[in-house]
This record gives sequence, C-alpha cells and structure tokens, in this order.
Amino acid sequence: MSAPDDSEAKPTRTHLLLENLPAEIRRHLLFTLEYEELKALVHASPVYHQQYLLDRHSVLSNCLQMVLGSNTIDAFIKPLAWHYTEWALDNIAKETKEETKETGDEQAHKPLSRTEEAGIVRALYRFQLHCNLFGVSQYNFFRQRRLKFLDVDILNIFFRVFEPWDVEEIACIYTFTKAKYNQIFDDIRWDVHQENPKFEAQRRPPTPDGAFDFDSEMTRSMLLEGTITRGLELLHYVHFETKDHAHLYMRRKYHPSDKDLKQRRCDPLPFQSDREDLPPLAWTLIWQGTYSNLLGWYIEDASRVWGYIMWGAARLEHTGAKDLLARQ
Repeated sequence: MSAPDDSEAKPTRTHLLLENLPAEIRRHLLFTLEYEELKALVHASPVYHQQYLLDRHSVLSNCLQMVLGSNTIDAFIKPLAWHYTEWALDNIAKETKEETKETGDEQAHKPLSRTEEAGIVRALYRFQLHCNLFGVSQYNFFRQRRLKFLDVDILNIFFRVFEPWDVEEIACIYTFTKAKYNQIFDDIRWDVHQENPKFEAQRRPPTPDGAFDFDSEMTRSMLLEGTITRGLELLHYVHFETKDHAHLYMRRKYHPSDKDLKQRRCDPLPFQSDREDLPPLAWTLIWQGTYSNLLGWYIEDASRVWGYIMWGAARLEHTGAKDLLARQ
C-alpha cells in the first residue's frame, strides 16, 4: 500500500487551523476579505458562517467600502443630494403657494441648473468635512476631550476658509438633517417611552434601560446633537450659540479677518450671475448688495427650511421665493 499523499492532507489541516482560531481573530479575518473571498469562506466553513451571521451587517458594510474604495462617499452623497432637493423644493412650493397660485409646485420642481446641483453636492461634502474635523465619534471622543476646540478656534479654522454664504449652504444641510432625525424621534416616541408596557418588567426608578423621554426638550436636543453625524459643534454654534454674541465678539475683536474688514467698510457685493465662485442672489438680497460676514443667528431658520441659499436667480424669480425671502 502506498503512503498517504501529504498534499491531500494539507488542505484539511489548514482548514482546521482556520476554524480553531480564536473568535476575535476569525472576526478580524472576515473584515480583511473582499467579496468573492468572503463568500467562498462563509460557504465552505460552518464555523465562519456562524461568525459571519453574528456580525453580518458590519462585515458587509466593510466589504462594500472595500469594493467602492474612494467612491464610498459618492455613493452616499448622490442619493442624499436627491432627497435634499426634493425636500427643499417641496418646502418652496408650500411657502410660495399664494404668490404662484396653481403653478407653484410646477415652477419649484423644474430641473436643477448645473450651479444649483453643484452647490448642493458641495454643501454635503463640506458638511461631512466638518464632521470629520470637529465631530465627536466613537473613535475620537476621548482624544477630543483632551484636545477640545473652543468655539473661537473653530471659527478661525473653518470660517476663514469659506465665504459666509458657503457656511449658510452647510447650515441648510444641517436643517434638513435635523428635520429628518426629529421626524424619526417622533415616529419612535412611544416605542422608547418609559410608560410603554414592554418596560414593565424593569424596576423603577431609574428610567428603564433603552427608554428615552423625547417629550423632554433637553433630552431631545442632546440626542439630536449626538445623532446628527455624531457631533456638529460648529453648526450647533451657528444656529444657537451666537444669541449672546460673546464668542462672535471675541473672534471679531481679537482675530478680525479680511471678511470682517470688508463688512466694516460696507464693500459692495452686488449679484452678478449664478456662478460657483460668486454669491447667490439670495445672499445679496439679504444684505442689500454689500459684503456681510454675519450668519447663523442673523438668518431666519424659516429660510433654511427651503434652502434659500441653494437656488439660482431664475428659480427664486419664477417661484415667488424672492418675495418670500424679502418677507422673512
């Protein structure tokens, strides 16, 4: 009888070695494989199939990112741009209904111009940029606690890079995101309310595990702040913290920028055309054709709901949004 062929036994030994690895290493291995390799291993091994089922969502998300590579953000941005456009244009149609009568919806939903489309995509990317730089996530929370940026520092770093109307584009995206999460909180309010019968088995006080009081303004605000892309200190500051003008005053007094000086001189800034490197008509209307470095609290939230800064001159004229902006 001939001796056993070692080459036939090797795959079996390798297979056993892979399956006998600690669970943490098996999980890590799943995260290193591309789609076809992952599929082959999961189908070949009951052990790895079980490991995969325990963390399927994360494994597949990681696999998708590996496949898309640098196009991952594009895959998220494009559908978000579409959803934002529909949401904001619906709001324009509602707000300008009286001015345009029956034609309001038709005028508002005309195809985007190239400048409008580029502005929305640009704002979404910059929104993400802010989150990457100043957001608090599970990965940088403790580091950020040690290296906390002051509001003045964020203003100096971020606002000096962009014109004020560029920041307002980002603020419109923030308003959209906040509205969407608020709707989700409303939808799940009863599911997580402490009076829901599913929490009856838990002793009280304290508040049952998994329960949240969305009727509490403070609780809702805290959860929103942590949910909207996991921390947006700058945009929270733009919306809510300039009311006492303390931080804004400090920045303008001790770190005046060229933009601040333009505002002091009332440099002319008339509307010229719908170009990406020029202020949109809405901005020049608000500040009556002069340069302004004011934003945030100085702009009505009602205007951001319909994305006032995103639209070209023709859309503002045809929809009646130009008159609406003057009233707001």
